[in-house]
Amino acid sequence: MDFTYVLNQEELRLLRRRAQLTEQLSSFPEGEICFHKNGSRIKWRVRYDDHVEYLPKEQRDLAEKLAMKKFVQDQLAHVERKLKALQAVKAVYEEGERQGGYPESFYELLQSQFQREQEPSQLWRAEEYESNPDHPERRNIATLSGIMVRSKSEAVIADALYRANVPFRYEQAMVLGGVTYYPDFVIWNADDPEKPMIWEHFGMMDSIGYAQRAKQKIGAYLDAGYIPTQNLILTYESREEPLDVNHVSLLVGYYFT
Repeated sequence: MDFTYVLNQEELRLLRRRAQLTEQLSSFPEGEICFHKNGSRIKWRVRYDDHVEYLPKEQRDLAEKLAMKKFVQDQLAHVERKLKALQAVKAVYEEGERQGGYPESFYELLQSQFQREQEPSQLWRAEEYESNPDHPERRNIATLSGIMVRSKSEAVIADALYRANVPFRYEQAMVLGGVTYYPDFVIWNADDPEKPMIWEHFGMMDSIGYAQRAKQKIGAYLDAGYIPTQNLILTYESREEPLDVNHVSLLVGYYFT
């Protein structure tokens, strides 16, 4: 697994955790609890910006809330430290293999080599192919690559692939087990050009009928030798759980960069 993918996943987790803790802090009362030892007894105090007040035992509920507030503040500070350290590491990894100080002629030589390496995929991208003939009027959402797709979520995936310069085809006809299917995205596979990758997005998983059809289609992919996480990418959404744009970016980074 690409380490930058792990870093991105952890950064997203920490950002969500920071947002949760910040929102939680907004619900607590003002003040900061502190403790004063008087002999063998511990007394509570509440420190405000300009003064300190004694907190009687009868106000235990307030004391508990302020103690939890302090705990959440400490958790938030810990998350902030983790984020700062992780982002520093991420910045180093994102530098990649970039080097500097070479003459322009050096990069010209590299460019010719890169172009030769990319030629098969570029030819594949330019070839004509049979696409899904059903309801062309529903392909009404524009993408950065110029193709029209059927949903905003498909546009998110198409744009992420385009930005990463990943050659793909939209709804290309594929015959699997004697049946013609039209996967959402058929993607160039440099390791096996004869068997491109498939990215299928299922956007109505809260519909029983749709979910049953999705199950059947996934089964057809499996029967044809496609394996999830290897040459088959599957994403899902429902009304309550829409497609996460960051998740799409991470998937593209994991599989294609």
